[in-house]
Amino acid sequence: LLPKYRGAAPIQWALMNGDDVTGVSIFQIEKKVDTGGIINVEKIKIQNEDNFETLSGKLSELGSKALIKSLRLIENDDFKLLVQDNKKSTRAPKIKKEMLRINWSWKADKINNWVRGLSPSPAMYTVYKGKKLKIFTTRVVFNDTELSVGKIEVINLKELLVHCIDKMISVLEVQQEGKKRLPIKEFLKGSNIKNGDYFS
Repeated sequence: LLPKYRGAAPIQWALMNGDDVTGVSIFQIEKKVDTGGIINVEKIKIQNEDNFETLSGKLSELGSKALIKSLRLIENDDFKLLVQDNKKSTRAPKIKKEMLRINWSWKADKINNWVRGLSPSPAMYTVYKGKKLKIFTTRVVFNDTELSVGKIEVINLKELLVHCIDKMISVLEVQQEGKKRLPIKEFLKGSNIKNGDYFS
């Protein structure tokens, strides 16, 4: 929704920042990226379960309809060009490799949003005993336990919780290096991760 999120990764950053609404903007091309006058805007609500894959699909459909609508508006000369307010612009820079490692000292909501924004690709990851573990799906868990950042709690070989700075993250879907993507219950059956271990 220009002028918000000018740049290479607007869908990812909308999710990573925990936005409730996003959309598409049909606009004129100018020399500076994403700065042209806006012809039409269509909005969509971001659902809690949305990730980069699902939201991209929804926005593709919305974008195609918005483009057809905009072409009709142009054909009929039935639009008023909206000049972007550069003071309200924000950036959506390219996702870099060094951004993908989870920092468990972040707030749980932020970690959850970054996982959503970068799933399924390139995917956030953590490290356990020197090996990468990609994390595709999480949820935030409220818990009264005293927190120790990065500490793992394995519950009945069905649930994997990780301590963050303020709450816990329940890890729901993972992929260990060299192996296939699995729901957490299946992963824990063949994993040596133990209660009280730490992710780094």
